[in-house]
Amino acid sequence: MTSELDMTNNIRMGDILNAIGQELAYILDRVPDGAFFYAEGDDESCSASIFSPEGDAIVFYKPTDVIFDHVIELWQTAEDEKKWAVLEYDVAEGKFEASFTFPEQLDPEDIEDDRRERALRKRFGDTPVIYPDIGPNAVTLTLDDFAHLEDEN
Repeated sequence: MTSELDMTNNIRMGDILNAIGQELAYILDRVPDGAFFYAEGDDESCSASIFSPEGDAIVFYKPTDVIFDHVIELWQTAEDEKKWAVLEYDVAEGKFEASFTFPEQLDPEDIEDDRRERALRKRFGDTPVIYPDIGPNAVTLTLDDFAHLEDEN
């Protein structure tokens, strides 16, 4: 039996998921058919990645603050026993399909980058992914760059 609170939360979550789709359309500047949105959330942080097929490649798009706000709101709206860890969101023919992975379903040894990459490959196979240039002022850090932190402990 579904309680009135459950129905209210489900409606609210549906509204937020719809808002995510609208923001994807804004970011991509078109109907987001074919887009894949991947997000992770918990009580301390969230992350988001947007991917869209374009020609013979998949293009990564930078998420907006609005997308992050929606992800946080979606996570906070979920009931405590239904707090998800991963959201996978696909758009096809003007409709979205969202699936959730819960914390107990995740391998504790797995890292977010690997989970996101597997989900991306599941959707797009070996299609190359184009990430934005990180810019001329980018610096590659190594563990040696953080050696001074060990001295402080």
